[in-house]
Amino acid sequence: MTKRPRTEDDSPPVDGSKPIPLQRRRVWRACEECRRKKVKCDSREPVCSQCHANGARCVWTQTKDRAALSRHYVQELEARLLYMEQLFKQHAPDVEVFPKEGSGIPPHMAENIPVLNPFPSAARREDDALPKEDDLDVLGHVKSEEESTLTDHFGQMALDAEGHLRWIGGSSTMTLIETFRNETAAQEEEGATPSSDLSEEPNVLYFPTGLGFGKLRALPSAEEVEFPDRDLADKLVEAYFERFHFLLPVLDKPSFLHRYTRLMDNDGKGELPGFVAVVFAVFTCAARFLDDPRIKSEHYMDPRGTAMIFYERAMMLYIIDHTSTQLAHVQCFALLSAYLASLNRLPQAWLLVGQAVRTAQDLGLHRSPKPLKLSQVDKETRRKVWWCVYGLDRSLALQLGRPLGVDDNDIEVDLPIPYDDVDLPDHYAGKLPESEEPSLMAGFVALTALYKIAGKVLRHVYTTDKLKGNVQSDKAAELLKLVDKLDDQLTLWVDNLHPTLRQSPTTPQMVSLSAVLCTSYYAVLITLHRNFLPTRRNMIHPVGSSSVPKAVCASRSCIFLATSMKPAIPPSHHLAVFVQSLFSSAIIILLVVMHATDKAAASIAMSEVDNCVKSLEALESTWPGASKCKELLRELAQVTSTNLAKIDRPKGSRHSSKGSVQLSSPPASTRSDSQGASPQAHTPSSPTQPG
Repeated sequence: MTKRPRTEDDSPPVDGSKPIPLQRRRVWRACEECRRKKVKCDSREPVCSQCHANGARCVWTQTKDRAALSRHYVQELEARLLYMEQLFKQHAPDVEVFPKEGSGIPPHMAENIPVLNPFPSAARREDDALPKEDDLDVLGHVKSEEESTLTDHFGQMALDAEGHLRWIGGSSTMTLIETFRNETAAQEEEGATPSSDLSEEPNVLYFPTGLGFGKLRALPSAEEVEFPDRDLADKLVEAYFERFHFLLPVLDKPSFLHRYTRLMDNDGKGELPGFVAVVFAVFTCAARFLDDPRIKSEHYMDPRGTAMIFYERAMMLYIIDHTSTQLAHVQCFALLSAYLASLNRLPQAWLLVGQAVRTAQDLGLHRSPKPLKLSQVDKETRRKVWWCVYGLDRSLALQLGRPLGVDDNDIEVDLPIPYDDVDLPDHYAGKLPESEEPSLMAGFVALTALYKIAGKVLRHVYTTDKLKGNVQSDKAAELLKLVDKLDDQLTLWVDNLHPTLRQSPTTPQMVSLSAVLCTSYYAVLITLHRNFLPTRRNMIHPVGSSSVPKAVCASRSCIFLATSMKPAIPPSHHLAVFVQSLFSSAIIILLVVMHATDKAAASIAMSEVDNCVKSLEALESTWPGASKCKELLRELAQVTSTNLAKIDRPKGSRHSSKGSVQLSSPPASTRSDSQGASPQAHTPSSPTQPG
């Protein structure tokens, strides 16, 4: 990272906002034009303000005035000293400054001698073993782009050989190279003349980023790819933005449509292969829900299915252009991962989103885009792309029980602003009127906040030490506290949800978004509490835990939601989350039925399982995994019914009261809406189609 050039008014701040009061900057030389006219020159190079205003040629000549040079050099040293003091005060909170009594040092000098605090005690280390409050504060952003932290000084965006920006972290050797450059630059400044110019060249990676072989000769060129008919392509793009884009806003709609129209008008020529891959990824996602006979026909383009052909061509276009890492590659991976999840190819989707995460981190999408010389819309696009990949990673990890690919502590980019793509120009121009109704992007931001909670659930509740057969009582109590805190976060998330998104969606897109928010909420809630279900393998039975009734109530609410909600979620990873949550809910009901003490309540619970089977059957044509889930659920329900018929058990005789659950039918007042038996004070209501 090259040294940031400093202008005459760019004095270092003390608290990040207020400038340090320096002595008035003295102009130590003037340009030749200002000398000739005998006017005051502000000494700005290469063109001063006077010459810029008059359109005159600004010429500078080297001076031999050593007194002026000395004044300028002293002023620069003072500014650098104040800047280092500011960094010291901000980033050394454990350093105390006080006079050394009896040291023989004058008090005014002793005030500047730092003394480190003693190391933390062992008791403090024991406290640090528990997750901190900040670790569970998932509704707030991980780090704000406005914060001035040491991370700004231990990482950099560097240019690769092809001119693309790549992120290099603090442990890389590149940071040592930067340190060496700063040291040599400081030495050059000491002996430099006022007219000498330090190099402002951008940092260049010392290792090649590509494989170096250029175009793969065995593959066709990007211009040879076969596009669908123009009218079908336009229908696919329209369907994508109408039914799916607002759920995964990985593209900027206006800029994409502009480039897409130019691409199709030029018969598929004139665009980079990366963008063409994104276009085919859009075709792939839209082909899952577009009602067109050419899409459903087995003989159109290929008998294996049109969507799969689009998927293969998108991947082929990426391979053609994979030697140059681009933002388009991240967008393509995210869309194709959502498509694979819609086909119940969850492991493959998880692997593909892993590539998206690595590519996004390579491009520095997880860092603040504010220092980059990009337009406001492009910066906002980088934010949206990152949080789309983040949500996909959390969603698939939640479904598969696999490790997370992103650590929240590595993220410092802000959440997207809650305005839709088409409204961004007016927002930045200050022309966007206020609206009481939430935007679609506001729903996506709320969904991202929920994914943050999901990540905390996986990281704190599903670690290996929490899943062992025998858990000590103190560890079980600690786990219970974590679960309660995360449950409070989920309740707060629901309370902060806009009423339109929670109860009264007004448009088909809002209906879909509300359904996704509701089903995702139940998925996270069930995952949080189901570890405490009374099973023989589960040895965690903390006293006073409400996790079992909350898991049961959330499961019954999820089943009721499936029976009352019209199809609103398009085939995507969101539908995979819903089906798996529905299947898990039925399994939880069956597990609890095995421990129930009331036969009438058990019979009602079995009828709810039957309703779940019917809901899965209705989803068979939309999500391929629903058929297998239905078959497994029928087998398990049959086994449960057989056991209930064989054993005429009195109350509490089959199982001990420890871990048993009293089942009862939901009150009539709650069965009328999708809240069902939810334990939360406020839960997302069932989205209904607008009348």
